[in-house]
Amino acid sequence: MTRQLPERWSFDDLSKEDMRALLTGALDEVYALRMLMAMNAVVTEATLDYKSFPKSRRSFSEHQAVVMRAAASGDHQAAYVEAHQHHGKQILEEVAGDSCMTNGQWILDHVHLLPERDTETLGEGQ
Repeated sequence: MTRQLPERWSFDDLSKEDMRALLTGALDEVYALRMLMAMNAVVTEATLDYKSFPKSRRSFSEHQAVVMRAAASGDHQAAYVEAHQHHGKQILEEVAGDSCMTNGQWILDHVHLLPERDTETLGEGQ
């Protein structure tokens, strides 16, 4: 059963155990996204081996693979600079609907995944 929060609550209502579970979930997401970027970098590089791959697109695809490898290795600054130069925020908004993710937004999006607890004890154990 998933957590149903009271209508009025604050982040102070979350226990250390809850926050640890949310942080673990965030790290799992980051790991999954890094793995996805690594897989896409390998696939992109493999397509470059085809003789039929257009020479006019080769440098673009090679660059994509470099950026994906940077993102996969955790070099978010290099990957972000590249994305930012190509209007990354607008593309993210177009694809995902939002280009900003704060800690509070992430918690609100994921707090329903926490195990159910008695609302009287919500916030205890901090």
